[in-house]
Amino acid sequence: TIGIGLGSPLFKYTYVSGGLVNLRSDGGGKNKSATQFSINSIWGSPRHLMMTGIDTVASTLNRLGIYQHIPLCIDEITNLKPDVLSKLVYSVSQGEGPNRMKGTENEERINDATWNSAVITSANSDFEGMLSATKATPEGELSRMLQIEMTSNNLSDAVNGELVTTLIENHGVAASKHVPWLISHPDEARDIVTDFISRIRK
Repeated sequence: TIGIGLGSPLFKYTYVSGGLVNLRSDGGGKNKSATQFSINSIWGSPRHLMMTGIDTVASTLNRLGIYQHIPLCIDEITNLKPDVLSKLVYSVSQGEGPNRMKGTENEERINDATWNSAVITSANSDFEGMLSATKATPEGELSRMLQIEMTSNNLSDAVNGELVTTLIENHGVAASKHVPWLISHPDEARDIVTDFISRIRK
């Protein structure tokens, strides 16, 4: 999952605009949020980059348009309704926000909310089971998302707390090395992605 967070800027070298990864477990204490903190710490402040389950789909898509290639983590969306989940999964995979009309004239606004990146959510809900139970044909959503079952890392609460504190106090360092290389080596980055996709298909 952290690899997805680090590799999110490479989405632009594929035909995939975006996809949703859900970190799921029964109950807490399985480091779902800590994993999201780890991803966010690559890019900046783990706390300030995080969205939560109370944020709307519209605000999520707006944030994706701002981040563009930076992965977006949304913590605790356990209570998301199936129809909202379906809308979120499809919207993330389309790579652009919805078109909207201007309020004062019969004309569309310029839609500059676009992205190529991953969205990583955390929940106690089984999204795959939820979609399969409520939709006759959930294949469209299921092909646009990946659900990872989280288990305990067998470390004490104190040690896990220290690790999260370290992430919160030290962040953004990886991006300061990663991003300049990506900007100055676009052809090499594309070749790496193309080769990797080819090996996976084989």
